[in-house]
Amino acid sequence: MEARSGVWWVDRDPDKRVAGTLTRRDNVWILNLVGRLPADSSRLDELALVPPTTIYGACLGRRYTLRHAYLKQAKGPSRRFDVPQDDRDRADNQYSQLWEGYGLILGEAFPEDALYKAAKFEISGLNDWWPISGPKAQEDGHSLSEVHADIECEDGWVVKIGVSGMEVTAPHSFTITKWATVLVERDSGFTLPTLEDEMMTPLRSLISIITHKRAECFNLQLQPADDAYDLPFPIDVDPGVRDREDIRGHGRVTFTPSQIDVHSLVRNWISLARQNVVPVSAAEPSDSQSSLQEQVVECVNAAETLHRSLHGDPDKFPFATKVWEALKSSEGLNRREREKIRSAVKFVEFSLKSRLEELAGALGSEFCDWYLRGSPEHWALVSSAVRNALSHGYRTSHAIEHDVASLIGIVKVTRSIIALRLLVAAGLPSGTALIDLIVKDRFYLALARQSVADWKSLASKVQPA
Repeated sequence: MEARSGVWWVDRDPDKRVAGTLTRRDNVWILNLVGRLPADSSRLDELALVPPTTIYGACLGRRYTLRHAYLKQAKGPSRRFDVPQDDRDRADNQYSQLWEGYGLILGEAFPEDALYKAAKFEISGLNDWWPISGPKAQEDGHSLSEVHADIECEDGWVVKIGVSGMEVTAPHSFTITKWATVLVERDSGFTLPTLEDEMMTPLRSLISIITHKRAECFNLQLQPADDAYDLPFPIDVDPGVRDREDIRGHGRVTFTPSQIDVHSLVRNWISLARQNVVPVSAAEPSDSQSSLQEQVVECVNAAETLHRSLHGDPDKFPFATKVWEALKSSEGLNRREREKIRSAVKFVEFSLKSRLEELAGALGSEFCDWYLRGSPEHWALVSSAVRNALSHGYRTSHAIEHDVASLIGIVKVTRSIIALRLLVAAGLPSGTALIDLIVKDRFYLALARQSVADWKSLASKVQPA
């Protein structure tokens, strides 16, 4: 992306305009200023947690908004001046600042709470999943040239998934390019952070899990709520960061839209993803550089979180009730202490192993027979025992927490069970129907045939007969 030079300012002092140049480096926007904008931290060498700054700019007639900006470097004039004291003026008293921003809006100077009524964006990997066919491609710039799904979601959101296209005519050729696009609308309006949290992140995570490749949203365009613009989508977010032609998928998906009720799945998934941020994040493909031990703790914790969300706690705790009755007649304990004991017993009575086993069991007994070789209880026992050992830092006699192959098995299988449990909760079938749906997916097929973790054998080490 080429550099953009212009003047920049902030809300607290909009009349003070500072010259500077905006560029893109790695994954951040870099703003170099010749001058100073007000910063939240007076000294850069102090440790401080400061809120991000929104910086506005004007470059060659276009307005910009640099979002989530932080001051990274500031320089002032040195003590040495080449100009004599009497000849110095304001031009010799120069300062510079370097800011890093994590989002850019092109088209207007918008604060974070600005309202929009529609958004259009693409998701890497969506072209692999969504059907694209036929030559019809012309669009009017607002709607999609082909709408395949019109989905009403909660809180007034409407999601349309379809195909956009572009026609290029030359003297001796005619070219049509088509790609899958998402159009989101809400009559009551929405802010950009709300759009990112409630729509873009859930849809991106769904495509990531279906394609087994981390997806990204790009080419985001916004329609402001005030109808003061001639163009339907005059606002671009992070323009030029990703090129559609540079994003190549591998063509492998778990299932296709034609195999499922896509309206129900997308609607339910968006709701589930909002409520289960940690499990969804754990289920997504990741290039995490953390150790295997850390990954085991993170993914098993995420599975426990998902169980609490989808299954909750049992209505009855027989042993805890029995303990409570026995405590009533005990001396030396007040009611608060008895309550504390009962809560501790409840926690032990419904263990992490039980939660994991119930989570996998919701995928159907036939599925567990195929995927876990009929041993969901063994996988649950091993995973919970290793997680507990790693979380609490105690040594075990079985030492599975130090076996690399077993740790890989726990991470891979647990993440896949989280992903499938989320998909089933969103509308996929369970049992034999789930096997039929994913049996051609090489990712799940490889895990069903994996030999790095023999759950029954490992369980016998954790809990010898």
